[in-house]
Amino acid sequence: MPEMSNEELQVLRLIFELSGGNTEKILNRKAVCVAAGLSPKNGEKILKQLTARTLIRYILFASLCITEAGVVAGRAAKPKPKVEIFLSYRRADAQDFVERMYDRLSGAFGTQSVFQDLVPGKIPGGQDFESHIRQTIAESAFVLVIFGPQWLESPATGVHPRLFDHADLVRREIEAALTGSCTTIPVCIAGAEPPAPEQLPASIQSLLTRQVIRVRRGADFYRDMDELIARLSQQ
Repeated sequence: MPEMSNEELQVLRLIFELSGGNTEKILNRKAVCVAAGLSPKNGEKILKQLTARTLIRYILFASLCITEAGVVAGRAAKPKPKVEIFLSYRRADAQDFVERMYDRLSGAFGTQSVFQDLVPGKIPGGQDFESHIRQTIAESAFVLVIFGPQWLESPATGVHPRLFDHADLVRREIEAALTGSCTTIPVCIAGAEPPAPEQLPASIQSLLTRQVIRVRRGADFYRDMDELIARLSQQ
């Protein structure tokens, strides 16, 4: 099949923009031609050319196909739903390990679907950090609460962990997750164990009633991450 012309590509991009990526949306053929700045005759010619391309659903700019029945309609396979994953962790405890997890998760679901605070561009410049975190959690399907060896971060023997400070950001992330609509999953990394209930403030103790996932070091890391990715994909 011959290569697409510039006009065909222009119309295909326009279809995608007008549909908003919604593969169920129906667009009037004449309206598409007008929006593309084409005469009715030339516009219909281009739409017929696109209709004739049997592999149209695999084109980069649209998971849409063009029907013969007078409309431009989405009837191709629906794109895979986006999975929004928020990574809650302590930098001093697990930053390097979490960066590896982020790489695997973003490779599976896309960089736009995984939030790690230190990744450039995840928090827009000049935006209030805490409000952005709360909004991101509210929009997430999953929050992974990552327990590393130093997650509790007790500053000294006999002193409560930082979690007992109402201003502790990790505590506030978990509270937002537990009271929201997302699925909150505790993840123990690098051999760490979950804290005991008495080591947590009452507002987040329900986190410990959820099934823990473990991600180990070394060769086990890849196997464990594959299992985590499979679980997130199934929910």
